[in-house]
Amino acid sequence: MVVAAFVLSLCALVVSLGSMCAAIMSVRFARLSANAATRSADLAETLERGRQHGWRIEPRTTDKPRRFYTLRNVGTVNARDVMLTGDYKELQFLDGQSSVDVAAGQARLFSAMLPGGNQPGEIHITWTPDLPDSEPLTWTEVPPPARQ
Repeated sequence: MVVAAFVLSLCALVVSLGSMCAAIMSVRFARLSANAATRSADLAETLERGRQHGWRIEPRTTDKPRRFYTLRNVGTVNARDVMLTGDYKELQFLDGQSSVDVAAGQARLFSAMLPGGNQPGEIHITWTPDLPDSEPLTWTEVPPPARQ
């Protein structure tokens, strides 16, 4: 009977040590998960701050030598007095205005007349963020080939 009690107590000790190891590992993995979540949130915040301003040029159609594009504000701030300049004979918004306002997430159509070499070049997008005391900023994009 004493031997059976001793074996039973050893089994209980092994089980309790196993559950203690499992608990310690659980705490360790919970900390790792919490640290990873914190790092992920910090990275997302950093990326969001960095995406405050951004532009994308999307192809529309082509009627050589004029090409049509969409200028999309992919930032998180509205843009005032958006103007286009660059390596083209002519860059203009389709409504004929020299500068336009583009809200965050919105887009405006424009056309570009290719230079003599027929090679697309850089387009410089100059705008003023719709924030207090903002200065004009410039973003440079190379438009993708226009669709046929």
